Amino acid sequence: ENVDPTRIGLSGHSMGTWSSWSVAAAYAGAVNAGSENFASSAKKIEKVFTKVAPYRGSRIEEVYAGGEFEVVENALDKDDDGNIICRTTIAMHRTLDLSQYDGEVTVTFRFYPGAASSDAGTWRLISADASEESWTPSLAPIKGTWLGVLESTTNTNLILDTGRCMAGLSAGLTLEVTEFNQSSGRMTANITFVAHNHAGIPEDSEGTDGDVVVTLEGQVVNLDPKTLEGSLVPLESGGEQGSFQIDFYNDDGVWEAQVTSGIAGSDSVFALGMTEFVDVYVLERG
Repeated sequence: ENVDPTRIGLSGHSMGTWSSWSVAAAYAGAVNAGSENFASSAKKIEKVFTKVAPYRGSRIEEVYAGGEFEVVENALDKDDDGNIICRTTIAMHRTLDLSQYDGEVTVTFRFYPGAASSDAGTWRLISADASEESWTPSLAPIKGTWLGVLESTTNTNLILDTGRCMAGLSAGLTLEVTEFNQSSGRMTANITFVAHNHAGIPEDSEGTDGDVVVTLEGQVVNLDPKTLEGSLVPLESGGEQGSFQIDFYNDDGVWEAQVTSGIAGSDSVFALGMTEFVDVYVLERG
């Protein structure tokens, strides 16, 4: 018998709401069926994914919550008993801050013919299987703009001026990654941040004289390609804008930039006995 291609459509409006997504399987062109006489059975993607067996305690709908989905293939076939089936492949993608997931779910529908010529029949969900790589994250591309939100600020000195300078709270930090080598971890970036080119202050302040916004362009940082951790002491450190160092950390999947700054000493490093200010920024994709 002649069967037109099965049409599978993925529709929805909320990436994060599984119940709003549906996979519709439609069959047309069975024997004696007109082009407008076809059966369609909408299956919520939540129901589709519940057919996927959990892996090491994780469920596929949790791994890809808020992700992107695309139907990439439909293939009509017959099973060993001669029943019409359709195998649908759904590509899945989800990007987190520092990691991403990519995989596929293969869904099998079986067609049940109608009892009469006026009844086109129905499709039923039989199984759903996720590819092995669907469960394993990989390092996400970091090229692009990251915005740093001040998480904490501390200082150390040998005197009693231990007030915190909160200038980084309003200014934030901007990291524009222009190039990144996934294999070596070599990153080229433009960085803008606040440097505290001043002595200690007696009490907490939103800012003080000596706070300066520093913009560094074309900086090369050698990061660990697996963790994205590394340090940068720019050549510009030790000049009129004071001394500063930037360290990148991976805190359980959250990328952070730590800026240590202070008054420059005569040897272009932090001046002995002067306050060192440490600002920690959580980096988020811009």
